[in-house]
Amino acid sequence: MKIKTCHTYTATIYCGLLEGYTPSESIQEEEDKMELAYNICREYCDKVGLCLTFEKTHFIYTGGGENGIKVGLINYPRFPSTPSEIQKHAGILGERLLVELKQQRLSIVYPDITVMLEQ
Repeated sequence: MKIKTCHTYTATIYCGLLEGYTPSESIQEEEDKMELAYNICREYCDKVGLCLTFEKTHFIYTGGGENGIKVGLINYPRFPSTPSEIQKHAGILGERLLVELKQQRLSIVYPDITVMLEQ
């Protein structure tokens, strides 16, 4: 048995699925966006050698709420990275999700700072 370790560092991307803030999309449109988001993440992982989690979540905010995704990146011992590399991957992936899911903004949470990307 081999044991591999690396320093812990994480990033979590939070992205809504609703275009704008008016709930007018059908369940099918939401499922299509969820599939698009998953495929974006899958393609990126395969391209760069990365490990992430992909979860459906729900956001509650003043005056409303919406379904969304939570994408978690870790420093995976099979593909070890530096904190700056993980931040770079989260930024690239976050920007792609922001644009392709037609969001106004999304958040990326690191252990020491939260970054908001806006269109």
